[in-house]
Amino acid sequence: MRVRVFLRSPLFTFAGHVPRNASVLEGVVKEVNDLGYTVLVESFADDRGRALEGAGATLILPREKIDHLLVVG
Repeated sequence: MRVRVFLRSPLFTFAGHVPRNASVLEGVVKEVNDLGYTVLVESFADDRGRALEGAGATLILPREKIDHLLVVG
């Protein structure tokens, strides 16, 4: 399922594996389990919807980190 994930707070990260201040992620949900959602992220945006540069990544997002998911396809 293709989704846009709106986070409660930006991703905390060091430089390198995901862009800093990413608040919106778009990609494909690969798995849902007790840990949260495993998402193959294809794009990142800040809290104003501006695109952030960064390579795709597979992230496990705890349910508590997610405000809501929008199904986009």
